[in-house]
Formats: sequence, C-alpha cells, structure tokens
Amino acid sequence: MGLPRVTKNVGMLVEQSHLFLEWLVEWERTLPDLRWADLLRDVPPERVGVFCIDMTNGFCYAGNLASPRVRALIPAVRRLFEEAHQAGVRQFVL
Repeated sequence: MGLPRVTKNVGMLVEQSHLFLEWLVEWERTLPDLRWADLLRDVPPERVGVFCIDMTNGFCYAGNLASPRVRALIPAVRRLFEEAHQAGVRQFVL
C-alpha cells in the first residue's frame, strides 16, 4: 500500500523547499556589499526611507511571537538606522 496522499505532498514540499532554500542562501552569499555612500551617490538622502517591520517587543522579547532569532537581529537593525542617519537619511518608519 502506498503512502497517503498528504504524506507524499509533504515530502515533495520539503524537497522543493530545500532546493529553494539552497538557492536562496547561494543568492544571498553572492550579493555585493552596499554602503550608504554607494546608494546615495544616485539618490539624494531626502528621497530615501528605511522601513523596519515587526521589530517590536511582541516579536523580540515577550508574547507568542517572540523569538531569540528575531531578538538577535536587533544590533544589526540598530546599526542600519544609525548608519542611515549618519548618511543623511531622515525618513524612518517603525
């Protein structure tokens, strides 16, 4: 007797997800570094905005959606905002 249909679909999903995630990791690894000075060479800082989505206490510290992985992103997000501000960006959305 063959595997139930749901199990076959889950196995296919896992296999396809694995292939996509391998591709995504390789793609991200090959991205060039982008510095604020490089970005602002073509676009003035008053036309640049930084959006930060879901970096709230409910995702970082407490609540059902809190995660140590998300909390570990805080220093990098803070650096992004500080560097953007130092480069002249003034439009921030939290």
